[in-house]
Amino acid sequence: MEISELGEFGLIHHLTSDIKLQNASSIKGVGDDCAIIAPTEGKRTLVTTDLLMEGVHFDLTYVPLYCLGYKAVMVNLSDIFAMGGTPKQITVSLGIGRRFKVEDITEIYRGCDRHATSIMWTSWAVTPQAATRDWPSASQPLEKPLLKKSYAATEHMTRTSSV
Repeated sequence: MEISELGEFGLIHHLTSDIKLQNASSIKGVGDDCAIIAPTEGKRTLVTTDLLMEGVHFDLTYVPLYCLGYKAVMVNLSDIFAMGGTPKQITVSLGIGRRFKVEDITEIYRGCDRHATSIMWTSWAVTPQAATRDWPSASQPLEKPLLKKSYAATEHMTRTSSV
């Protein structure tokens, strides 16, 4: 079967439908804008990650690196906002093509740093071609996150992440 036959959400369902949450602190896994963990009793933390690929999600011919850093963070923050959270930390992972200079990466980080979040960790690797960016983030502990099923029928709620 070709991946294109399933589509993004069909593939996610295929890969994760049999996964069982293993820890009592794991509240919600795959299937919403964010995963939900409970680091302490009565509080929930939202965790999300996205991968942006050059040539798929952005074209550096048209997107300044500063704006790419901003976008890369916003695609994650929007998932947290969609579930009623307030983003507090992000970690940054970059796949950096050999054509990039230190000044280029500095511009990406400048775009990331526009947000009222703390960059907590970073990792990177040299990639043979396109640059990739993966930006997980976490929110402050919540008492009751907004799940998709809790607002699916509400016309006043706007989804802010890509579908």
